[in-house]
Amino acid sequence: MPPSGNMYPTVQANRDMKKTSLLGACILALAMSMGSGEAVAKTPPDQLIIGMNMNNLLTLDPAAMTGNEVVGIVVNLYDSLVELDPEQLTTVRPALAKSWDISPDGKTLTFHLRDDVKFHSGNPLTAADVVWSMRRTLHLNLARPQYGNPMASVRKISTARSARRTASRCKSYYPKITIRSW
Repeated sequence: MPPSGNMYPTVQANRDMKKTSLLGACILALAMSMGSGEAVAKTPPDQLIIGMNMNNLLTLDPAAMTGNEVVGIVVNLYDSLVELDPEQLTTVRPALAKSWDISPDGKTLTFHLRDDVKFHSGNPLTAADVVWSMRRTLHLNLARPQYGNPMASVRKISTARSARRTASRCKSYYPKITIRSW
C-alpha cells in the first residue's frame, strides 16, 4: 500500500530546515568563539618564565647537542670541567675541575677535580668518570666539528696517578685548545 501524504518535503519544510540548521550553526560558532577562558596562574615575582620552541630538542645527551635551544637546557642539567665566566665571556674558570695544567709543550692537559662533587646517586666524581665521558664522545664520533677534529688530534685520555686527576694528550700543539668538555 502506498504511503499516504507527500513523501517529498514541501518548500516550506525546506525553508524551516535551512533556518533551523543556520540557527544551530550560528549558536555553535558563538559558543566556540567564547571558549572556556584561560586559566593563567600569576608568576611569582622571584621567578622567570621562558617560552621556547622545542622543535630542535632531539636529545638531552650533552655530547650530542644540536642547536642553541638544547644548549640552554643542557647547561642547566650537567656540569662541565670548566665554564665561561658570565661576567667575562673570554675567561675560562673552574667548574668540576678546580684547576688544570697545560704541559710546556702544550700537548697535555691535566685536570684536577674538586673533592666535593657527587652524582645524584651519592657516588663521588672520579677521574675515571671524566675519562669515560670523553672517550664515549670520541668513540661515538659526537665531538663537535667546530672545535677541530678531536678524534684525529687526541692521542690519549687517561686518569693520572691520582683518582682526582685526568689527563688528555694531543698529537700536536693547539694554541686555542678547547678544554670545555661535558
